[in-house]
Amino acid sequence: MALENYVEMRDTVRDPQFQGMKELAFELELRYPDRFIPRYSMVMFHPEIPYAEALRRGQVQSSILRELNERPTPAGGVDMSLAESLVRQRLPRVASSVDEALAGGE
Repeated sequence: MALENYVEMRDTVRDPQFQGMKELAFELELRYPDRFIPRYSMVMFHPEIPYAEALRRGQVQSSILRELNERPTPAGGVDMSLAESLVRQRLPRVASSVDEALAGGE
């Protein structure tokens, strides 16, 4: 993942399409914080998510972003109902350690 991040930073951060994908990812993270979690956040702030799962979820999230980017609305935007459907279908909810503590009565 570190090598992928390096290549991304080196090659794409100034690309308007890349910037649009990052904006969409941020929007999906805001709307679905227990499902759409940036890989960096999964690795650094979610000890309950194994590294291999963070890698897998990151790949799923990238595929969702690509699919949404390839299917713009007639107005040129993103179909957020499709986005919701894809996120809910492909990304199971991740319970945080806070959720687990509350469920356990701690």
